[in-house]
Amino acid sequence: MKINQAETQDKLYQATYQTEKEDIKRNGKQLQNNTVFAGNLNLMEDPIAKKREEARKEAMGLLTNQFKIDSDIDNGMEGSRSRVDKLREESEYATKEVARLEAQMQKMIEEDGLEEGSEELKSIQEEIKYWKSEAYKSESAIMGENAAVRETKMALLKRTYDMRDASKDAEKIMEAASKEIVDMLKQDAIDKIDEDMEEEQEKAEEIKEEQEEKEKLIEKDKEQKKLEETTKELITADSDTEKSKLQKEIQKILEEQDLIEEDLKGLAVDASI
Repeated sequence: MKINQAETQDKLYQATYQTEKEDIKRNGKQLQNNTVFAGNLNLMEDPIAKKREEARKEAMGLLTNQFKIDSDIDNGMEGSRSRVDKLREESEYATKEVARLEAQMQKMIEEDGLEEGSEELKSIQEEIKYWKSEAYKSESAIMGENAAVRETKMALLKRTYDMRDASKDAEKIMEAASKEIVDMLKQDAIDKIDEDMEEEQEKAEEIKEEQEEKEKLIEKDKEQKKLEETTKELITADSDTEKSKLQKEIQKILEEQDLIEEDLKGLAVDASI
């Protein structure tokens, strides 16, 4: 039976790429639950395309090799059939020639009175012998061609690997590649999620640090104003007790602010005015 390579390839592509499409769709839904869409990711397009092309070449290599083997077998049997048809025509022609010559020889004996051993009969007998030999050769060749076809058919029945097996193996190759591609897409998605989460965390920490810094500045500003007000009260205080109390309060504010020595000196100068 002739193998239709185009039909086999088409079925292979439909089966394998449909499997890949379903795998990606199924895993894509899982990724979407994490609010990640494969179309929006900066995925590894080249490695994926390379993996798919390598798998396609390997699968098509299996099919092409098996198709060549099957085609050679088919062509061999078809050639045998064509040769048998031609040999049968030659055999039939030779047989007709033998019959024609035998009839002619019989007529020459009966009607023309030729005797056995005459040159005319010898000549016809030689021709008859030649065409009988040609008919025999043709029949022998036909038997040989038919035997070759039978042996080929028997070998085909006994063989353990054919185009169906090659097609299954090719599909397995494409399916394995599809699963690997899906895993690559999933890993890219996971990496993207981790990267985005890390960036968001860094941004959140930066915002938090900025907020804390602002709060510190606000608190420091409040303490500074309080310090200035207390200092003014110290300058205008009448009793030593009140001054002592205000000085302790100033000292407490300074300790809380943890001001540098220059700030302290500046406040001291202000306090002496």
